[in-house]
Amino acid sequence: GSPGQWYLHLFDTRQPDLNWDNPEVREEMISVLRFWLDRGVDGFRVDVAHGLVKAAGLPDWSARSSMVAGSALGNAVPASPPYFDQDGVHEIFREWRRV
Repeated sequence: GSPGQWYLHLFDTRQPDLNWDNPEVREEMISVLRFWLDRGVDGFRVDVAHGLVKAAGLPDWSARSSMVAGSALGNAVPASPPYFDQDGVHEIFREWRRV
């Protein structure tokens, strides 16, 4: 990016996250889905689908959380971080399902 610009990455610096609040991002994904569906694919794999939508303002999160319920993580916090499991993901899934 240009100086003074940044992007969110939760896993690797070479994997920038997309801003699903941007209508252009949603339209582009619909275009990609249609492209592959028109070619006969039967389905899609979406890694970290529960992380598409972030809490408003993306508040800081310093607590530890477990990826698996009941796992021994010491001081694991049962709440989800602000970058996972937000209600808005369901509307995105509904858009995809309509396609």
